[in-house]
Amino acid sequence: MQTSKCSARIYGAITFVKDKSKFKDIFSKLKAVFDVEEKGDVEQFLCLHVSKFKDHTGYSITQAHLIDQIVADVGLKDKNFKCPQTPCPSTFIFHRNQEDSPFDPNLFHYQSVVGKLNYLEKSSRPDISYAVHQCARFLHDPKVTHGQAILHLVKYLHGTRGKGIAIANIFYFKCRYTRHTSRGLIYTLAQVLGP
Repeated sequence: MQTSKCSARIYGAITFVKDKSKFKDIFSKLKAVFDVEEKGDVEQFLCLHVSKFKDHTGYSITQAHLIDQIVADVGLKDKNFKCPQTPCPSTFIFHRNQEDSPFDPNLFHYQSVVGKLNYLEKSSRPDISYAVHQCARFLHDPKVTHGQAILHLVKYLHGTRGKGIAIANIFYFKCRYTRHTSRGLIYTLAQVLGP
């Protein structure tokens, strides 16, 4: 019988356990096999704010600090503005707009802001994915209208900085025909109480 080896490199993983003594047992077993390090509590992990719901039914993941950085990057910090209700104006259609004026790079660094928005969208805000991906299409030659779309999105994020992903506890159920047990996680985008 031939065996094969497989290697994987994981830069970040979160383990949730109810009892810390169980975590120590799990961690010691992992450490015996893998090269792992314990980095402490999960409250701040990779710029994610992870908090447990008061009723202990799950966790919320938010990134208000990153949103504040993005607001500052586009020059809206300490300014009064109306926060839109949607990440992208419904009337805005993303086009190349060859006849439109080029985006002024002195306003903000378009590519850097889109990169931060992409990280935010992937980690805790799937509600902004369409708008971020549309703006990312024009990284090489952004126009004024694309910069306006970024500003609209950042204003939306400022108004919804408490939103994030809610992760419900694992649920179990048995199939009444096969008696097999199944389990799963529920991920939802929700208004979470936070900073």
